[in-house]
Amino acid sequence: MKKIPDIEKADRRWVYVHMTRKDYDRIHRKVAQAGMKIGEFLRDRAINCPMKTRHTPEEMEIIHKLGALYPGIHQLAERSKTEDIRIIAEEFKPFFEQIDLLHKQLPDLPIALRFFQKNRTIDHS
Repeated sequence: MKKIPDIEKADRRWVYVHMTRKDYDRIHRKVAQAGMKIGEFLRDRAINCPMKTRHTPEEMEIIHKLGALYPGIHQLAERSKTEDIRIIAEEFKPFFEQIDLLHKQLPDLPIALRFFQKNRTIDHS
């Protein structure tokens, strides 16, 4: 085994990772295929693999605002089962306006929301 100089030892940091047995076994299979030690493999992956970014704080704020609209929309949908649809359609308008405003701030909305926006016309016949 290669001797590690004391200076290099002092500069090391430990990272503890919790995972399921299934994940552990998958990683070990990949380590074996790569012919590396597990620490070397994980370091290489953490440093060299492309990073997948999550939403920015601004995007998360918009997503939360969209989520906050759900209870009101759900209530109107439930009321539409027993009340005049024309009245409900009028009450939906503020929600559509808010969605449109948020959509302009966050163009990459989930597919379901884009579908909802495109198909929101109500037939009053």
